[in-house]
Amino acid sequence: MTLIKQTPDDASWETVARSVFWSRDVDESNWRQQVIAGHPSYLADSAARMSTRNFIRFMGRGAFRLNWPRLRELLPAGSRGVPRLDAAWSLIETGTFNMPPQAALAEWPGRSREVYDAIIHHQGASLYEVASLAGVPYRRVHDHVHALEKRGLLRSLLDDSGPRVKRRLYTLSSRS
Repeated sequence: MTLIKQTPDDASWETVARSVFWSRDVDESNWRQQVIAGHPSYLADSAARMSTRNFIRFMGRGAFRLNWPRLRELLPAGSRGVPRLDAAWSLIETGTFNMPPQAALAEWPGRSREVYDAIIHHQGASLYEVASLAGVPYRRVHDHVHALEKRGLLRSLLDDSGPRVKRRLYTLSSRS
């Protein structure tokens, strides 16, 4: 038995705001400004009580994508709602659910994200394979991989089992 009724994902702002802030009327544009500014109660209450879809819908997809890495750092460790908003941010940003919302990642150029995404989905791929998967010239992949290794997001292992030595690429969260 559910004691608190879930607010539908297509509910109006007034309905969603009332379910989150109970005893006060909150203007949608003021809410957005306060959340983006990192106001402690607006941000924490909204992340904990709004559905993921409503949080992103009322903040705006672009604003959520750009601001979530910074906003999540303002929330106390273990705050409700953070894991599901992290997963939503990762899906919007990279098309995967396992990308950590780091502020630096939000600022990456598209090609770096494409290279990293290819490596996430194809652990152990070589530079040539990543170039083919991401549709990025080999030389540029080499540069992106070097930058990602410097950031501590990738590791590479040499594979000398074939006629040519290949550099196999892995994200740090993967097991080889």
